Amino acid sequence: MIVDDEPTARMILRRRLAVIGCDIVGEATNSYAAAEMINQMVPDLVTLDLQMPEFSGMDSYELFRKIRQVRPAVEFVVISGACYLQNRQDFMRNGAIGYFAKPIDFSGLLSDLRYIFPELQPYRPPAAIL
Repeated sequence: MIVDDEPTARMILRRRLAVIGCDIVGEATNSYAAAEMINQMVPDLVTLDLQMPEFSGMDSYELFRKIRQVRPAVEFVVISGACYLQNRQDFMRNGAIGYFAKPIDFSGLLSDLRYIFPELQPYRPPAAIL
């Protein structure tokens, strides 16, 4: 599942994750909608943007914390345009499997994901268009 308020970021993640064998079960544009979808769909993995508008009092960290309590098997990868050391430490200390800056290094993300999901296919970047 992809949680990001930017349509372009969701499209890029959707395409790249599909290439390595991920089935995208849903997309959410805010933490509140994501919480409802995660509880209904129970995805294996959630990619989580940090800088999204807060909705109904729930920000990205609150979503992460609540889901980790209720559904500890759901894995999280944080992807953010703002990479603050304290944020990274908080998420990683509390069970995120990765924390990446935008624009994302997709081979680094795949490397982290393969620790948890070894069945994922190798990533082959698209050929350059001349």
